[in-house]
Amino acid sequence: MAGMLLTATSTLAEDGGAREQHERHIDRSAINSAVKAKFRLEHVGSLKHVDVETDRHGIVLLRGHVSSQDTKQRAESLARDTEGVRDVRNHIKVKHDD
Repeated sequence: MAGMLLTATSTLAEDGGAREQHERHIDRSAINSAVKAKFRLEHVGSLKHVDVETDRHGIVLLRGHVSSQDTKQRAESLARDTEGVRDVRNHIKVKHDD
């Protein structure tokens, strides 16, 4: 009897862990989508060259290139102001058009 109870508890814990991992994946996708949507609403063409990636802790990594330092800072600000974002790592390069 005790063995059956232990097995059932173990199975429930595994299911809970899988569910939690799935929920984190959904949250990461939602954060990525929300940040990208904010970038589109800004109508700044160079933001389309920025990749957004969110880790399992809610830290957003921005990579790519933009045309000005102001645009780089704006991208970071938009990401920071997104629900679920805990921190932003801004690795965007400023690439001036010649």
